Amino acid sequence: MNRKKFISAGVGIGLTTQVLEPKKKNTTAVNSFRLAHLTDLHILPKKGVPEKISAAFADAKNKGADAYLVGGDCIMDALKESKSDTRAQWKLWHEVTENLELPMHNCVGNHDVWGWAMKEGTKSNGEYGKNWAMEELKLSQRYYHFSKGSWDFLVLDSVFPSFQTKRGYTARLDEVQVRWLQETLSKISKKRNVCILSHIPIISFCPFFDGKNEESGTWVIPHEWIHIDARSIKNIFKKYKNIKLCLSGHIHLHDHVRYLGIDYLCNGAVSGNWWNQKEPAYQEFPPAYVMVEFFEDGRFSSEYIPFQS
Repeated sequence: MNRKKFISAGVGIGLTTQVLEPKKKNTTAVNSFRLAHLTDLHILPKKGVPEKISAAFADAKNKGADAYLVGGDCIMDALKESKSDTRAQWKLWHEVTENLELPMHNCVGNHDVWGWAMKEGTKSNGEYGKNWAMEELKLSQRYYHFSKGSWDFLVLDSVFPSFQTKRGYTARLDEVQVRWLQETLSKISKKRNVCILSHIPIISFCPFFDGKNEESGTWVIPHEWIHIDARSIKNIFKKYKNIKLCLSGHIHLHDHVRYLGIDYLCNGAVSGNWWNQKEPAYQEFPPAYVMVEFFEDGRFSSEYIPFQS
């Protein structure tokens, strides 16, 4: 989310999810695996920050993660920053992640994209847009599909330019990606389970409280906070009963919304309040990641895990 100054009809809504045993995998007869969802890490050259991010990755590994789902906003900001500052942030990111022993599945966050909130003159540069971020994150595609166990994971690109606003982006899918999403879902066996990962929430309660969005006398939720095309995505999803779970970040708050049989988890932020030392928690939510255990039969459980370095 673009806050350089460190600002941020369902069946049920909750602020907690099912709690896992912290250091061992489920030992029932049903096979399972664990993925650690770490989002909004916002690395920057500030004392202690790279070490805390390293500690989060290590903590997840020690708690039995089989791989990492990295939900975007890996660096503090590239939307407005210079090339040299952006390059320095990515250098730090690689120093922290290059020796990780577990696989890492990345998606692009808005703050990973260089130049969208700059003046018009920068937009013709060859490194403009997502290309630089994709190269740093080793992504050959903006959106992609991978499988593990009985689950299929679809990683979406939910960030697109919006030059009418100072933040420089909006939350949506493009037409090419929508076609890919429909085609991919149609090819996945109905006997398999599906999880969707996006940086920005598709459906979430958190955006209501991310800022004083009621000050005008009615609720006004910015198009940058939640997918503006959520209704059309919902209409695609409702055709597929095997979509079980959608994971997102971006808001730095944590919620669990169940809507039309799908669980939507907005999973806080590793950086909490953008690494604010005096107030590390953003509203009521400290720096944290979420561990998700995926079961062969389509069930899942999750744990919101605050951590300390």
